Amino acid sequence: MSHPLPDPLPIGSLALTLRRADPRNAGLVVEILAHVGPVPEWRIEDGYRVRRIDGQAIPSSIMYGADGQITDANASGQLVAIQDRRYLQPLNQNGNAPSCVRFLRRPVSR
Repeated sequence: MSHPLPDPLPIGSLALTLRRADPRNAGLVVEILAHVGPVPEWRIEDGYRVRRIDGQAIPSSIMYGADGQITDANASGQLVAIQDRRYLQPLNQNGNAPSCVRFLRRPVSR
């Protein structure tokens, strides 16, 4: 039985990744880029496309391949990945990021 999902995340907001199978993915500050919805083949109930705000790769993740198919990006050093909403904790509170992430710089858009 599925648990109800938390509130949706606004595009452009910041979130903290929570621990799941790979502990290297815990505690990353990410920007929400897009909502992709369910990805049943990876047991993702409500997926979001995310990017670390420090510009580094996400160590173990799921991403879209060049052919448009969803793939495991474990060793490819992807900068944009898909995370399940259950493992994203919003950081923006009342429109402001908490002080612990203010020192981090977002990468320049390309």
